[in-house]
Amino acid sequence: MGDAGSKLWEHTSSGLSTAEILLLSEFPFRTKKRSDNSHTLPKVLLSNYLAVMPAIRGADSRKKTRRYTRDLDQIHADLYSERHLAQYQETKAPEDLPALGEFYCKECAKWFESESNFTAHHKGKPHKRR
Repeated sequence: MGDAGSKLWEHTSSGLSTAEILLLSEFPFRTKKRSDNSHTLPKVLLSNYLAVMPAIRGADSRKKTRRYTRDLDQIHADLYSERHLAQYQETKAPEDLPALGEFYCKECAKWFESESNFTAHHKGKPHKRR
């Protein structure tokens, strides 16, 4: 495996075939350089190896995941099929939703806390852009 491969992989068992070594030595892991060198990479067990993986679930990634909204094809199906919308709304527990899921905008796939927020949303630019 070369020098780069020895940095990324630690053997946890012996007796590997040549194909396994070639496959694992070409696995593309990258690390970010930081000035303070305090970044530690999480380790993941893949078959017989312990791999050092980049931290793909950092703060920015969590923000993107939290802001994820439904895709346009899903919203389109909600608008034209009440059954599709009902299936989606059944997956969410009413206790976890704002205002127990009473105020829902189909076009934007968003729940709102109060009727005043819901009507203000309908008058606003983000809703009209949809």
